Amino acid sequence: MKVPAELQEALDAAADITPVLMGQALGKNGEVARLTLEIFFDILAAEAGNMAIKFLSTGGLYLGGGMLPRLLSAFDPKRFMERFVSKGRMAGILAAIPVKIIMTERAGLNGVALTAFRAIQEHRAER
Repeated sequence: MKVPAELQEALDAAADITPVLMGQALGKNGEVARLTLEIFFDILAAEAGNMAIKFLSTGGLYLGGGMLPRLLSAFDPKRFMERFVSKGRMAGILAAIPVKIIMTERAGLNGVALTAFRAIQEHRAER
């Protein structure tokens, strides 16, 4: 597919392309943007399934990052889960793994800060 000139200009001019893609994908003539997001979510689902198998994440898989919550209006959970579990004989294991999207901003930084705080407290207690 060829990127429409209007979309390419908007992407080139944008400091943040996410709102541009979302606007196009949800619009009437947004086939390229819709396909882009579908491919993104398909790859994310496939790789999430691979990671869940590698780490045997039976307690759940949590997807984070600042971009995902911003893309939710284009997210198809049924399609995502179909791609996530499509791993042949491993499909049964994957189907039992809950998948969640982290909506908290800066969850990773908050976790690092908490870990650092606890390490400092532990170090002080050892003195």
